[in-house]
Amino acid sequence: MELKQFSLPLPVALLVLLILFGLAAAIMQTTTPRVSIEQKKSALVRIGSTEVSAEVVNIPAARERGLSGHAPLGASEGMLFVFDKEDEHGFWMKDMLFSIDIIWIDSSYNIVSIKENATPESYPEVFYPASPVKYVLEVSAGFAATHSIAEGSKVVVEY
Repeated sequence: MELKQFSLPLPVALLVLLILFGLAAAIMQTTTPRVSIEQKKSALVRIGSTEVSAEVVNIPAARERGLSGHAPLGASEGMLFVFDKEDEHGFWMKDMLFSIDIIWIDSSYNIVSIKENATPESYPEVFYPASPVKYVLEVSAGFAATHSIAEGSKVVVEY
């Protein structure tokens, strides 16, 4: 039995390949959810009668970057770091452009430590909480003192 060789002209073969790749891409796009690596989320953080509008960061790369290179925060703005598990999460001031207060919060939403007025010049020093925490709130320097926020205060977070 003799096999006959079948060949398509090059432009036709390329067109067939493009159509097949287009179909495959269309199928994947309709069956695979599109999730950005860093979904912006915000929360209202309440400590007593004080409210902070906070950007939530719960992805490792976003937590590592934090407020580095960020413009200064407004009077009632902050960044809330959410971790997968409680630990003694350390924070530094790498590439920071302004001073902040760092507020560590445990899984029961109690403030366990506060570092007031952490300055960009303090880098590479790392600041740690007194005990394991699941959340960290960064706010402008002086925020804790201005609003009489202290260790032991209860925090409410509304997403």
